[in-house]
Amino acid sequence: MDTCPDFTPCQSTAGDMEPRVIRNDFGDEYTQRIGNGINYIGETWSVVWPEMEEVDALVLDAFFRAKGGHEAFYWTPKGHSIGIWTCTKWHYEPTEGDLGKVTATFKRENDLA
Repeated sequence: MDTCPDFTPCQSTAGDMEPRVIRNDFGDEYTQRIGNGINYIGETWSVVWPEMEEVDALVLDAFFRAKGGHEAFYWTPKGHSIGIWTCTKWHYEPTEGDLGKVTATFKRENDLA
C-alpha cells in the first residue's frame, strides 16, 4: 500500500469523529445504546497544504486521481498514529506565481493492511 506524499507545510486542520450508534428507545424514557460494529467511530480529516509549488500540487493531484477515492493509502494525522485512509475529495486553488493551495478530505478506513 502506498503512503500519501508528504509535502511541507501540511496542516491537519480538523478531524471530525462520528460514532455510529444503534439506539433503542423504550417506554418511561429508558434507552439502550451500543456501538455499531467493532470500529464504530468514523473519522474524517480536512488536510490543507496552504502554499506549495505547482509541481508538488500536481503530484498530489495525480496521487489522489490514481487512488480514485476507493484505494487506500497510509497517512499519519498530526499527533496521532499512522492509519489507512482514502481521499474522498480534493481541491486545488492557484495562488500567486507558481504556488497553489491544496485541500483534501481523508476518511479513515478499517481495512487490514
